[in-house]
Amino acid sequence: MASTHNLRYAPVEGGTHHQLYLPRPPAGMKVQDIKRLKDLEKENVRLKKVVAELTLDKEILKEALEGK
Repeated sequence: MASTHNLRYAPVEGGTHHQLYLPRPPAGMKVQDIKRLKDLEKENVRLKKVVAELTLDKEILKEALEGK
């Protein structure tokens, strides 16, 4: 596992969360593993947006049914 002093965090464009950036691959981590990690991070961001949109839709429908 990488030591935390090698890790940097930077804001992700258009969001309030932070994305992990590794200045160099940690010992034992292959380039394909790093690419896979980046792909998973992108997919995670996409899925979080989907969940946020669905949650908003649910709240709107709930309020409409309650007659507010």
